[in-house]
Amino acid sequence: MTDISLPRFPPPLAGADILPPREFAARMRQNVLAAFSERAFEEEVLSRRLFGREQLTLNRPAAIRHVLIDNAENYRRTAATVRLLYPIVGRGLFLAEGEDWREQRRSVAPSFAPRTLPLLARHVAGVADELAADLAAAADGEVDLLDRMHRLAIEVAGRAMFSLDMDVFAPRMRAMLHDYGERLAQPSVLDILLPAWLPAPHDVARWRFRRHWLGLISDIIAARQAKATSDAPRDLLDLMASDPETGRPVPRRRLSDQVATMIAAGHATTAVRWRCMA
Repeated sequence: MTDISLPRFPPPLAGADILPPREFAARMRQNVLAAFSERAFEEEVLSRRLFGREQLTLNRPAAIRHVLIDNAENYRRTAATVRLLYPIVGRGLFLAEGEDWREQRRSVAPSFAPRTLPLLARHVAGVADELAADLAAAADGEVDLLDRMHRLAIEVAGRAMFSLDMDVFAPRMRAMLHDYGERLAQPSVLDILLPAWLPAPHDVARWRFRRHWLGLISDIIAARQAKATSDAPRDLLDLMASDPETGRPVPRRRLSDQVATMIAAGHATTAVRWRCMA
């Protein structure tokens, strides 16, 4: 077997020193990773003051477990986190807390069980095969890989979650996600400093986005539910649509938030990876 030397793409770190607060905020608007120093990735616990508040970066497994599991009731999302994420993920798993989080985690658990992997793999493999064929056909010309990866993420989500080809919905979804990411998801100093109950300058636009975003998610769910059903689960929506313990249908708003969470997470992860490599 021939050894292949793959290129390395180091994250765009701020450097060895912690940035001053205003420069930190400016970097956050451009690239979240670029705002953190090398120490944030090397030290087990890093503490700093940011706009009058203590910011902790945790890499020690025991400390992470303490915050997320053993003592989770003592910790809350920051106002900035809620302000930036709520319009796109609602009260899904990302922002749920306490008993609400436990109930949601239980309801989506079947979607992540090992037995569901063959179900999802079939959808992912089909989309990957189509992308490979498209790239092979375009081998003699230039290809925008970031655009292709965005399309891939949405198509995988559409088929794995809804058993739908996303040709009808993908352009609208990509435009909304791109607009939100470039315009409304970039934190400002006021987003960080203002309490959650006091609107920040971009919050009205974020609320407007959420209304249109939920409309799109509802349209996709309606298109999926209009298709003929079978007894066997065909996709993630089948697995998430009912409570695994009671069998009762999950409320439509809760279901929409979970769907939006998975779509946004998959799309954002793909975008971040390829932006860092560009």
